[in-house]
Amino acid sequence: MKNLIKPIVLFTVTSFASISSATTIKSIADEAHKNHAFSGAVLVIDGNKEQFKSVYGFESGSQTAPLTLDHRFNIGSIAKEFPAAIIQQLVIEKRLALKQSIADFIPALPAWSKEIMIEHLLNYTSGLPDFPWQENINDQDVMKAVNTIQLLNSVPGEEYHYSYYNNFLLAKIIEAVTEKEFDRALKERVFIPNTMKSAINSLNPPHDGLPTASAFDKNLVNDNYPVAITGPGVYLTIEDLGRWGRVLFKAEALLTDFAQPPLNSLYKNGFGKTQSPFGNVKFVNGRATEIFHDGSHLNFHSVFYVDRIKERIIIVFSNNKANNDIFSLRSKILDLLNEHDNN
Repeated sequence: MKNLIKPIVLFTVTSFASISSATTIKSIADEAHKNHAFSGAVLVIDGNKEQFKSVYGFESGSQTAPLTLDHRFNIGSIAKEFPAAIIQQLVIEKRLALKQSIADFIPALPAWSKEIMIEHLLNYTSGLPDFPWQENINDQDVMKAVNTIQLLNSVPGEEYHYSYYNNFLLAKIIEAVTEKEFDRALKERVFIPNTMKSAINSLNPPHDGLPTASAFDKNLVNDNYPVAITGPGVYLTIEDLGRWGRVLFKAEALLTDFAQPPLNSLYKNGFGKTQSPFGNVKFVNGRATEIFHDGSHLNFHSVFYVDRIKERIIIVFSNNKANNDIFSLRSKILDLLNEHDNN
């Protein structure tokens, strides 16, 4: 492997007087880059103030151009938060209801669609089977495949199973109600209002002239898995996801209605074992207090953590999933911040 470019730090870490100068957010991120070839970006906001942001490594497997804060990454499943926000808007506008059958919007689906409610798509309890991923799959392929499903895997609402069918059908419902392409609906209803200028919905790397990271494997081979289907697959910068995190600080109604873990299944720490559209969410006295959401798409991998009480956000992006343990990086940064809280 070629020598890694030294990390580019584009924001100065805020000093914590009670923490050893040898243990800072920067030192944690630097160590991940030095010892584990971390390639990606890190953003930390605490007390609603930026504490640290930095990029490490390379734009692609060619290892010729360094990453910058202007580079967009694919955030995988984290993108399902955005259609949930649109569904909330449409509920408020009384154009649909969470307990409304999806057959009302996509009447060509088989008879089982009458039993699936919109809320089942949002929290992955629809009973739909695994999605038929393949290169160059398109919407027509998906509709053909979904119409061959004779029986659901479970009664809607009774079991959790993550399948991209849920995202695909939810996007089609949004198109049917708004009478706009899904990509345009996301842009007009979520990205523009929240000043997420870099965000673009695309499962394939966009070619619009803006900097975009390419994900690559342990052999430095760039991902190449073209698809042509409708659904959330957002590319954006780490700063734009930080803007969305700040929106969630105040999104009480959205999280109360859409972030509840389905099936009331909880870990001992209060987080949901099953994922809502906002990932694993902790509720205290009926209020969403912490959000932990990760997403991956091929060799892209992202972690998005929000503490709404402390107004804290930790985001880690990677475009080299094979060599990067971003969960550990996030945990070490959170431990540092918690240590500071306790001193």
